[in-house]
Amino acid sequence: MHKSTSFLLLTTFLTLLLGLLGWYVRQSTPLPGGGKAVNLQKAGEFQQESALLDSLYTGYTTTLSTGNIPEATSWEAAFKRRAAHMTEQFSGSSAPARLAVKLIRNYQVRMVLQKQIQTRTLGNQTENRRLQQALATLEAENQDLKTQHQMVQQALLNLP
Repeated sequence: MHKSTSFLLLTTFLTLLLGLLGWYVRQSTPLPGGGKAVNLQKAGEFQQESALLDSLYTGYTTTLSTGNIPEATSWEAAFKRRAAHMTEQFSGSSAPARLAVKLIRNYQVRMVLQKQIQTRTLGNQTENRRLQQALATLEAENQDLKTQHQMVQQALLNLP
């Protein structure tokens, strides 16, 4: 009976000691980002700004896909102004600032890719139209040649 009680007391004491040690380590460890927690107001502002950037990017891709280049250019200019404002608003080395830089860079890369895709698509459409016109011309020539061939055959059959 004495051994089980001492074992129970020793186990309880060691558990409490480990708990206190864990609490102390947690309190003495600084938070990442210089010991500052993310401000909830800053986080809300960041979410609003990122939602606005997303809507500007969506508008840009929509107008670019319709082929309206002047309107797409105005969407791109609005995006660049908003991205500059966001970079200015979230400057420094805090977590929101680093995320803002990454987010803006991601959107910029995606916009460049969309522009390249649109350029290639327009180039392919132009090439397709040119090939279709050439094909229509060749089909018309082929039809004329068939008609002439039939006339020659008819003339050869009518020879004495």
